[in-house]
Amino acid sequence: MHKIIGFVLFLIFLFIFDNLTSAASHTKHILPAGEAMVFMLADVKNETSHLWLQAESKPPVKIVSSKDIIGTFVYSAHARSLIYQKKADETREGYVLFTLVQAPLPEGDEKGLVVPPKDNSDLNPVVSPGGAYLAFNRVNFRMLGMPEYDAGVFIVELKEKAEIRKVDIPQIEGYIHIPLCFSPKGRHIAIQRVPLAGRTTGDSLIIETSTGKILRMLKGARVEEWSPDGKTLLLTALQNGETGMGIFTAPAGKSTRTSLTVEGFSDENPRWAPDGKHIICHSRTPEGASMGIWKISVATGDRVLLTEDGTSAEWSPDGEVIYFARRPSAKRQKPEIWRMSQDGHDERKVADGEGNFIIFAWHKDEADNGR
Repeated sequence: MHKIIGFVLFLIFLFIFDNLTSAASHTKHILPAGEAMVFMLADVKNETSHLWLQAESKPPVKIVSSKDIIGTFVYSAHARSLIYQKKADETREGYVLFTLVQAPLPEGDEKGLVVPPKDNSDLNPVVSPGGAYLAFNRVNFRMLGMPEYDAGVFIVELKEKAEIRKVDIPQIEGYIHIPLCFSPKGRHIAIQRVPLAGRTTGDSLIIETSTGKILRMLKGARVEEWSPDGKTLLLTALQNGETGMGIFTAPAGKSTRTSLTVEGFSDENPRWAPDGKHIICHSRTPEGASMGIWKISVATGDRVLLTEDGTSAEWSPDGEVIYFARRPSAKRQKPEIWRMSQDGHDERKVADGEGNFIIFAWHKDEADNGR
Protein backbone atom coordinates (compact mmCIF):
# COMPACT_ATOMS: atom_id res chain seq x y z
CA MET A 1 0.00 0.00 0.00
CA HIS A 2 2.85 2.40 0.88
CA LYS A 3 4.47 1.73 -2.49
CA ILE A 4 1.23 2.63 -4.28
CA ILE A 5 0.82 5.80 -2.22
CA GLY A 6 4.45 6.73 -2.86
CA PHE A 7 3.91 6.35 -6.59
CA VAL A 8 0.81 8.55 -6.47
CA LEU A 9 2.77 11.16 -4.52
CA PHE A 10 5.38 11.09 -7.24
CA LEU A 11 2.70 11.91 -9.78
CA ILE A 12 1.27 14.65 -7.56
CA PHE A 13 4.63 16.34 -7.13
CA LEU A 14 5.25 16.04 -10.90
CA PHE A 15 8.95 16.77 -11.17
CA ILE A 16 11.08 18.01 -8.27
CA PHE A 17 13.66 20.73 -8.81
CA ASP A 18 16.56 20.52 -6.46
CA ASN A 19 17.80 26.93 -1.30
CA LEU A 20 16.69 29.91 -2.93
CA THR A 21 19.92 31.85 -3.37
CA SER A 22 19.32 34.92 -5.51
CA ALA A 23 16.92 37.09 -7.49
CA ALA A 24 17.99 38.64 -10.75
CA SER A 25 18.37 42.41 -11.02
CA HIS A 26 17.45 44.59 -14.03
CA THR A 27 14.49 42.31 -14.77
CA LYS A 28 12.13 45.21 -15.45
CA HIS A 29 14.30 46.38 -18.35
CA ILE A 30 13.40 43.33 -20.44
CA LEU A 31 9.65 43.51 -19.84
CA PRO A 32 7.37 44.87 -22.58
CA ALA A 33 6.10 48.44 -22.45
CA GLY A 34 2.53 47.35 -23.22
CA GLU A 35 0.38 44.26 -22.90
CA ALA A 36 2.14 41.11 -24.06
CA MET A 37 2.43 37.44 -23.31
CA VAL A 38 5.17 36.52 -20.85
CA PHE A 39 6.63 33.08 -20.24
CA MET A 40 7.89 31.73 -16.93
CA LEU A 41 10.23 28.86 -17.73
CA ALA A 42 11.93 26.28 -15.53
CA ASP A 43 15.07 24.28 -16.12
CA VAL A 44 17.67 22.27 -14.21
CA LYS A 45 21.39 22.53 -14.96
CA ASN A 46 24.33 21.28 -12.89
CA GLU A 47 21.93 20.15 -10.13
CA THR A 48 20.58 23.71 -9.76
CA SER A 49 17.11 24.70 -10.90
CA HIS A 50 16.25 28.07 -12.39
CA LEU A 51 13.14 30.08 -13.15
CA TRP A 52 13.32 32.44 -16.12
CA LEU A 53 11.04 35.32 -17.12
CA GLN A 54 10.81 35.98 -20.85
CA ALA A 55 8.69 38.24 -23.02
CA GLU A 56 8.19 37.58 -26.72
CA SER A 57 11.13 38.77 -28.83
CA LYS A 58 13.15 39.40 -25.65
CA PRO A 59 15.98 37.37 -24.10
CA PRO A 60 15.13 35.36 -20.95
CA VAL A 61 16.20 36.75 -17.56
CA LYS A 62 16.83 34.53 -14.55
CA ILE A 63 14.47 35.23 -11.62
CA VAL A 64 15.49 32.44 -9.25
CA SER A 65 18.39 30.02 -8.87
CA SER A 66 17.63 27.27 -6.43
CA LYS A 67 18.19 23.72 -5.23
CA ASP A 68 14.91 23.60 -3.33
CA ILE A 69 12.09 24.37 -5.78
CA ILE A 70 9.32 22.06 -6.92
CA GLY A 71 8.16 22.27 -10.51
CA THR A 72 4.73 23.63 -9.57
CA PHE A 73 4.62 27.42 -9.77
CA VAL A 74 1.78 29.88 -10.45
CA TYR A 75 1.41 33.61 -11.15
CA SER A 76 -0.88 36.01 -9.25
CA ALA A 77 -1.83 39.09 -11.28
CA HIS A 78 -3.46 40.69 -8.20
CA ALA A 79 -0.34 40.31 -6.06
CA ARG A 80 1.98 40.58 -9.12
CA SER A 81 4.06 37.75 -7.83
CA LEU A 82 5.21 34.22 -8.42
CA ILE A 83 4.10 31.54 -5.96
CA TYR A 84 5.94 28.23 -5.87
CA GLN A 85 6.69 25.16 -3.80
CA LYS A 86 10.04 25.14 -1.98
CA LYS A 87 11.68 22.25 -0.18
CA ALA A 88 11.65 22.68 3.60
CA ASP A 89 14.87 22.51 5.60
CA GLU A 90 14.07 19.12 7.11
CA THR A 91 12.97 15.71 5.91
CA ARG A 92 10.93 13.12 7.78
CA GLU A 93 11.91 9.47 7.52
CA GLY A 94 13.07 9.89 3.96
CA TYR A 95 10.14 12.07 2.86
CA VAL A 96 10.82 15.57 1.54
CA LEU A 97 8.62 18.30 2.99
CA PHE A 98 7.53 21.41 1.11
CA THR A 99 6.27 24.90 1.85
CA LEU A 100 4.84 27.67 -0.33
CA VAL A 101 6.71 30.94 -0.88
CA GLN A 102 5.89 34.13 -2.77
CA ALA A 103 8.30 36.29 -4.78
CA PRO A 104 7.22 39.64 -6.30
CA LEU A 105 7.75 40.21 -10.02
CA PRO A 106 9.68 41.44 -11.84
CA GLU A 107 12.11 41.30 -8.89
CA GLY A 108 12.14 41.15 -5.10
CA ASP A 109 12.80 38.93 -2.09
CA GLU A 110 10.75 35.84 -1.43
CA LYS A 111 8.60 35.42 1.67
CA GLY A 112 6.87 32.42 3.14
CA LEU A 113 3.11 32.44 2.72
CA VAL A 114 2.18 29.85 5.31
CA VAL A 115 4.27 27.77 7.72
CA PRO A 116 2.92 24.20 7.70
CA PRO A 117 2.86 22.25 10.97
CA LYS A 118 5.56 19.69 11.73
CA ASP A 119 5.58 16.73 9.32
CA ASN A 120 3.24 18.54 6.89
CA SER A 121 3.74 19.57 3.27
CA ASP A 122 1.86 22.25 1.32
CA LEU A 123 1.36 21.31 -2.33
CA ASN A 124 -0.41 22.03 -5.63
CA PRO A 125 -0.93 25.83 -5.54
CA VAL A 126 -3.80 27.18 -7.65
CA VAL A 127 -4.54 30.91 -8.12
CA SER A 128 -7.90 32.47 -8.98
CA PRO A 129 -8.11 34.20 -12.40
CA GLY A 130 -7.92 37.66 -10.83
CA GLY A 131 -5.07 36.55 -8.56
CA ALA A 132 -6.77 37.48 -5.28
CA TYR A 133 -7.06 33.92 -3.93
CA LEU A 134 -4.63 31.02 -3.60
CA ALA A 135 -5.64 27.45 -2.82
CA PHE A 136 -3.43 24.50 -1.91
CA ASN A 137 -3.65 21.12 -0.23
CA ARG A 138 -1.70 19.84 2.77
CA VAL A 139 -0.57 16.31 3.62
CA ASN A 140 0.76 14.88 6.90
CA PHE A 141 3.43 12.27 6.22
CA ARG A 142 3.21 10.90 9.79
CA MET A 143 -0.33 9.79 8.93
CA LEU A 144 0.55 8.01 5.69
CA GLY A 145 -2.06 5.33 5.01
CA MET A 146 -4.61 6.89 7.39
CA PRO A 147 -7.44 9.37 6.77
CA GLU A 148 -5.44 12.07 8.60
CA TYR A 149 -2.80 11.93 5.85
CA ASP A 150 -5.11 14.24 3.89
CA ALA A 151 -4.63 17.33 6.09
CA GLY A 152 -7.03 19.47 4.07
CA VAL A 153 -7.43 22.13 1.41
CA PHE A 154 -6.73 25.75 2.36
CA ILE A 155 -7.68 29.05 0.75
CA VAL A 156 -5.47 32.14 1.19
CA GLU A 157 -6.61 35.68 0.45
CA LEU A 158 -3.50 37.33 -0.99
CA LYS A 159 -3.50 40.59 0.93
CA GLU A 160 -0.52 42.43 2.47
CA LYS A 161 -1.10 40.16 5.44
CA ALA A 162 -2.33 36.88 4.00
CA GLU A 163 -5.50 35.42 5.51
CA ILE A 164 -5.83 31.64 5.46
CA ARG A 165 -8.74 29.33 6.19
CA LYS A 166 -9.30 25.61 5.90
CA VAL A 167 -12.08 24.24 3.72
CA ASP A 168 -14.37 21.93 5.70
CA ILE A 169 -14.11 18.67 3.75
CA PRO A 170 -14.53 15.26 5.46
CA GLN A 171 -11.40 13.07 5.50
CA ILE A 172 -11.86 9.73 3.78
CA GLU A 173 -9.39 6.87 4.12
CA GLY A 174 -7.61 6.17 0.84
CA TYR A 175 -8.49 9.54 -0.72
CA ILE A 176 -6.82 12.93 -1.01
CA HIS A 177 -8.32 16.30 -1.93
CA ILE A 178 -6.49 18.52 -4.45
CA PRO A 179 -7.54 22.02 -5.63
CA LEU A 180 -8.16 22.24 -9.38
CA CYS A 181 -9.33 25.70 -10.46
CA PHE A 182 -11.40 28.74 -9.50
CA SER A 183 -14.44 30.15 -11.28
CA PRO A 184 -13.83 33.35 -13.33
CA LYS A 185 -14.52 35.76 -10.45
CA GLY A 186 -13.10 33.46 -7.76
CA ARG A 187 -16.48 32.84 -6.11
CA HIS A 188 -16.21 29.07 -6.42
CA ILE A 189 -13.43 26.52 -6.46
CA ALA A 190 -13.33 22.97 -7.80
CA ILE A 191 -11.56 20.38 -5.65
CA GLN A 192 -10.77 16.85 -6.79
CA ARG A 193 -11.34 13.90 -4.47
CA VAL A 194 -8.97 11.32 -5.90
CA PRO A 195 -8.11 7.83 -4.60
CA LEU A 196 -4.47 7.17 -3.73
CA ALA A 197 -4.67 3.77 -5.44
CA GLY A 198 -6.36 2.69 -8.64
CA ARG A 199 -6.73 4.24 -12.06
CA THR A 200 -9.71 6.52 -11.74
CA THR A 201 -10.44 10.20 -12.20
CA GLY A 202 -12.10 10.48 -8.81
CA ASP A 203 -14.87 13.01 -8.14
CA SER A 204 -14.98 16.81 -8.16
CA LEU A 205 -16.48 19.02 -5.48
CA ILE A 206 -17.73 22.56 -6.23
CA ILE A 207 -17.18 24.74 -3.18
CA GLU A 208 -18.12 28.32 -2.32
CA THR A 209 -14.85 30.21 -1.80
CA SER A 210 -16.10 32.62 0.90
CA THR A 211 -17.79 30.01 3.10
CA GLY A 212 -16.20 26.67 2.19
CA LYS A 213 -19.66 25.20 1.67
CA ILE A 214 -19.85 22.18 -0.65
CA LEU A 215 -22.42 23.02 -3.32
CA ARG A 216 -22.34 19.89 -5.49
CA MET A 217 -20.36 16.81 -6.47
CA LEU A 218 -19.55 15.63 -10.00
CA LYS A 219 -19.03 11.88 -9.88
CA GLY A 220 -16.22 10.38 -11.94
CA ALA A 221 -15.13 13.69 -13.44
CA ARG A 222 -12.37 16.26 -13.12
CA VAL A 223 -13.20 19.97 -13.51
CA GLU A 224 -10.70 21.54 -15.89
CA GLU A 225 -12.14 25.06 -16.16
CA TRP A 226 -15.23 27.22 -15.95
CA SER A 227 -16.38 28.88 -19.15
CA PRO A 228 -15.44 32.59 -19.37
CA ASP A 229 -18.98 33.61 -18.40
CA GLY A 230 -18.97 31.15 -15.47
CA LYS A 231 -22.11 29.34 -16.61
CA THR A 232 -20.61 26.06 -17.87
CA LEU A 233 -18.05 23.60 -16.54
CA LEU A 234 -15.43 21.92 -18.70
CA LEU A 235 -14.82 18.34 -17.52
CA THR A 236 -12.63 15.37 -18.34
CA ALA A 237 -13.55 11.80 -17.47
CA LEU A 238 -12.49 8.26 -18.37
CA GLN A 239 -14.39 6.75 -21.27
CA ASN A 240 -14.28 3.83 -23.71
CA GLY A 241 -13.81 1.21 -21.05
CA GLU A 242 -11.16 3.33 -19.32
CA THR A 243 -8.88 3.33 -22.37
CA GLY A 244 -9.04 7.08 -22.96
CA MET A 245 -10.18 10.45 -21.67
CA GLY A 246 -13.21 12.36 -22.85
CA ILE A 247 -14.13 16.05 -22.70
CA PHE A 248 -17.57 17.09 -21.50
CA THR A 249 -19.41 20.33 -20.82
CA ALA A 250 -21.97 20.65 -18.03
CA PRO A 251 -24.15 23.58 -16.94
CA ALA A 252 -22.69 24.91 -13.68
CA GLY A 253 -25.86 24.17 -11.71
CA LYS A 254 -27.05 20.96 -13.40
CA SER A 255 -26.02 17.30 -13.65
CA THR A 256 -26.39 16.90 -17.44
CA ARG A 257 -23.23 16.46 -19.52
CA THR A 258 -22.51 16.86 -23.21
CA SER A 259 -19.62 14.92 -24.73
CA LEU A 260 -17.25 16.70 -27.12
CA THR A 261 -15.00 13.68 -27.69
CA VAL A 262 -15.67 11.50 -30.73
CA GLU A 263 -14.86 7.85 -31.35
CA GLY A 264 -11.19 7.14 -31.89
CA PHE A 265 -10.02 10.14 -29.82
CA SER A 266 -8.74 10.51 -26.27
CA ASP A 267 -8.69 14.21 -25.32
CA GLU A 268 -6.68 15.96 -22.60
CA ASN A 269 -5.73 19.42 -21.32
CA PRO A 270 -8.79 21.26 -22.72
CA ARG A 271 -8.90 25.07 -22.60
CA TRP A 272 -11.83 27.45 -23.22
CA ALA A 273 -11.40 30.19 -25.81
CA PRO A 274 -11.83 33.66 -24.27
CA ASP A 275 -15.11 34.09 -26.17
CA GLY A 276 -16.41 30.73 -24.90
CA LYS A 277 -17.23 29.43 -28.38
CA HIS A 278 -14.39 26.95 -28.86
CA ILE A 279 -12.17 24.61 -26.89
CA ILE A 280 -8.64 23.56 -27.75
CA CYS A 281 -7.16 20.28 -26.54
CA HIS A 282 -4.39 17.79 -27.13
CA SER A 283 -5.73 14.55 -28.58
CA ARG A 284 -4.36 11.01 -28.59
CA THR A 285 -5.43 7.70 -30.03
CA PRO A 286 -6.98 5.32 -27.48
CA GLU A 287 -3.59 3.57 -27.50
CA GLY A 288 -1.80 6.78 -26.49
CA ALA A 289 -0.20 8.08 -29.71
CA SER A 290 -0.29 11.87 -30.11
CA MET A 291 -2.74 13.28 -32.66
CA GLY A 292 -1.83 16.94 -32.18
CA ILE A 293 -3.83 20.00 -31.07
CA TRP A 294 -7.48 20.32 -32.09
CA LYS A 295 -10.08 23.11 -31.90
CA ILE A 296 -13.64 22.04 -31.07
CA SER A 297 -16.85 24.01 -31.49
CA VAL A 298 -18.79 24.04 -28.22
CA ALA A 299 -22.10 24.47 -30.06
CA THR A 300 -21.73 21.70 -32.65
CA GLY A 301 -18.85 19.48 -31.50
CA ASP A 302 -17.14 19.87 -34.88
CA ARG A 303 -13.37 19.67 -34.59
CA VAL A 304 -10.49 20.97 -36.69
CA LEU A 305 -6.84 19.93 -36.53
CA LEU A 306 -4.63 22.96 -35.80
CA THR A 307 -1.23 21.25 -35.71
CA GLU A 308 -0.09 17.65 -35.74
CA ASP A 309 2.90 18.38 -33.53
CA GLY A 310 2.11 20.04 -30.21
CA THR A 311 0.80 19.70 -26.64
CA SER A 312 -0.10 21.90 -23.63
CA ALA A 313 -1.97 24.54 -25.65
CA GLU A 314 -3.00 27.88 -24.10
CA TRP A 315 -4.98 30.85 -25.51
CA SER A 316 -3.79 34.44 -25.53
CA PRO A 317 -6.23 36.76 -23.66
CA ASP A 318 -7.66 38.13 -26.93
CA GLY A 319 -8.16 34.64 -28.41
CA GLU A 320 -6.16 35.46 -31.53
CA VAL A 321 -3.06 33.40 -30.70
CA ILE A 322 -2.51 29.89 -29.34
CA TYR A 323 0.72 29.02 -27.54
CA PHE A 324 1.83 25.42 -27.22
CA ALA A 325 4.74 23.11 -26.44
CA ARG A 326 6.61 21.23 -29.14
CA ARG A 327 9.56 18.86 -28.96
CA PRO A 328 11.93 19.54 -31.87
CA SER A 329 12.82 15.86 -32.24
CA ALA A 330 12.12 12.45 -30.77
CA LYS A 331 15.55 12.48 -29.12
CA ARG A 332 15.10 15.88 -27.42
CA GLN A 333 12.64 15.60 -24.57
CA LYS A 334 12.74 19.26 -23.50
CA PRO A 335 9.98 21.18 -25.30
CA GLU A 336 10.10 24.51 -27.08
CA ILE A 337 7.29 27.07 -26.84
CA TRP A 338 5.60 27.89 -30.15
CA ARG A 339 2.73 30.13 -31.22
CA MET A 340 0.18 29.95 -34.03
CA SER A 341 -2.91 31.85 -35.06
CA GLN A 342 -6.25 30.66 -33.69
CA ASP A 343 -6.95 28.92 -37.01
CA GLY A 344 -3.64 27.00 -36.97
CA HIS A 345 -1.58 29.20 -39.33
CA ASP A 346 1.63 31.23 -38.92
CA GLU A 347 3.49 28.82 -36.65
CA ARG A 348 6.77 30.05 -35.16
CA LYS A 349 8.97 29.35 -32.14
CA VAL A 350 8.98 31.99 -29.40
CA ALA A 351 11.07 30.43 -26.59
CA ASP A 352 13.34 27.53 -25.79
CA GLY A 353 11.88 25.41 -23.02
CA GLU A 354 13.83 23.28 -20.57
CA GLY A 355 11.00 21.86 -18.48
CA ASN A 356 7.78 23.13 -16.96
CA PHE A 357 6.40 26.50 -18.06
CA ILE A 358 3.44 28.83 -17.58
CA ILE A 359 2.13 31.58 -19.87
CA PHE A 360 0.38 34.73 -18.72
CA ALA A 361 -0.44 38.25 -19.88
CA TRP A 362 1.79 41.08 -18.69
CA HIS A 363 -0.06 44.40 -18.67
CA LYS A 364 1.28 47.90 -19.14
CA ASP A 365 0.68 49.08 -15.58
CA GLU A 366 2.54 46.08 -14.20
CA ALA A 367 5.57 46.70 -16.41
CA ASP A 368 5.66 50.49 -15.98
CA ASN A 369 5.29 50.33 -12.20
CA GLY A 370 8.01 47.68 -12.01
CA ARG A 371 5.99 45.64 -9.55
